[in-house]
Amino acid sequence: MALITVDLKEQKGKIKPLHGVNNGPKTSNFGFDATDTFRRAAIPFVRLHDTEYPYGSGHFVDIHCVFPNFDADPSSPDSYDFFATDEYIKAIFESGAKPFYRLGESIEHPAKKYHVFPPKDNLHWARICEGIIRHYTEGWANGFYYDMQYWEIWNEPDNGRNPEKNPMWQGTKDEFFLLYTVAANHLKNKFPNLKIGGYASCGFYALSENADESSIYFIEFFHDFLKYITNPAHSAPLDFFS
Repeated sequence: MALITVDLKEQKGKIKPLHGVNNGPKTSNFGFDATDTFRRAAIPFVRLHDTEYPYGSGHFVDIHCVFPNFDADPSSPDSYDFFATDEYIKAIFESGAKPFYRLGESIEHPAKKYHVFPPKDNLHWARICEGIIRHYTEGWANGFYYDMQYWEIWNEPDNGRNPEKNPMWQGTKDEFFLLYTVAANHLKNKFPNLKIGGYASCGFYALSENADESSIYFIEFFHDFLKYITNPAHSAPLDFFS
């Protein structure tokens, strides 16, 4: 057992805040409001993922919610439905926190999947993400000039070796690597001052003594991802790894 000692007379600097949360302080459909609690706790970041459960399925954050018709024109404001997400993000800023926006879809536990498939056109998907970012950071489409630095591409594509059983990514490993590469390069080119990353790994539990096949795959996926995006033939930026 390690012994940790603290000398309270010596200052080394500030501890980085580690108490960010998933989902914001308000729900529009149930009337719950934790804004005061968020303020008192000084929550630094709110990650926007799995928003359908407390916040109203089919309306918030997810690509298919904000951009209902995938075949529509990403350069047209009429292709987007920002209303519910605008309300959601406004509440986060009013609580004193900042959003950490996950670009992708929420997890789908039922046997039938609807939105966790590889996009049929990766660049088109990236242009949709571009429109979302412009709306919240550059005022596009009657939008805002929010300080939103972190934009995360997808969530847990490593959540199962078999795509048919993966509740977050019904595609192959290489299909995700390609999506990330296309989207990250496109978005970093359009927004060089923002942080583009991902991919919201399931975790590195395989480093513990109780590794199982699933957690071993998480590590395998991670190493293969890094090899892919650092390959000069198809390199991609990674401002942060989540």
